[in-house]
Amino acid sequence: MVPSLSLLYYYGLINLDSNLTVKVTGHHDIPGLEFDSYIKSLDQLELGEPRLLEVDNRCVVPCDTNIRFCITSGDVIHSWALPSMAIKLDAMSGILTTLSYSFPVVGVFYGQCSEICGADKKIEYQFGELLCSVFPTLILVIQMVPSLSLLYYYGLINLDSNLTVKVTGHHDIPGLEFDSYIKSLDQLELGEPRLLEVDNRCVVPCDTNIRFCITSGDVIHSWALPSMAIKLDAMSGILTTLSYSFPVVGVFYGQCSEICGANHSFMPIVLEVTLLDNFKSWCLGLLDSVSGQR
Repeated sequence: MVPSLSLLYYYGLINLDSNLTVKVTGHHDIPGLEFDSYIKSLDQLELGEPRLLEVDNRCVVPCDTNIRFCITSGDVIHSWALPSMAIKLDAMSGILTTLSYSFPVVGVFYGQCSEICGADKKIEYQFGELLCSVFPTLILVIQMVPSLSLLYYYGLINLDSNLTVKVTGHHDIPGLEFDSYIKSLDQLELGEPRLLEVDNRCVVPCDTNIRFCITSGDVIHSWALPSMAIKLDAMSGILTTLSYSFPVVGVFYGQCSEICGANHSFMPIVLEVTLLDNFKSWCLGLLDSVSGQR
């Protein structure tokens, strides 16, 4: 704290030892010095004067002279900046910020309020702003037409399916709508993967257009079969559809790929792809077991 106070004390002495004092007050309508100095419009600019930077009444200060700038604001926060001189100080209402500076060279230095202080910091190129607003809108409209067509034909593809499998994600039973639970260690048989095998696999036929309807009964899940490059989010209130035809016979494993809370790592997905005749036999056996339970 002691060196900081000493630095502030000597900084105050430097500010007192100045040959000229310039007070800068930021205003929302006149963000300049306390004499009239307004921005030049396009028709007032002379050759070589920069647009949006030149004013009709410049502030003139001497070179090689210690100048004290007292900076404050009359309304909102502004920022008094001269980038070429590496000067940037915030102008805040009720706070007087001082800066001692000696310009080493002769010249004209431009700057702007570098704090977004309101709607009046703008400006005039309204046609350009209109183009920047209209062109992105037109691009979105142009992209909308093929997107809607793609969604329409995607719906037709989903309607043309031979089998529909509904998948509903649950926090405790994240599988299909018949009972299918993860196998514990003492239930696993030789060659079955831990944390991936279930006691009741879902069987689907090979080379058949299958529509999967995926949703969730609670939080967000993700139904994933990495070996088939399938990954779809299951969200409550949203029905996501996927048409897929398995080209090979086999057993495909997956897991919930969205961190969904407790027991997330114990949510396996198993699809057994078989021939169509075997699938029909499996369906008949499933119907017999259901009717026997009734």
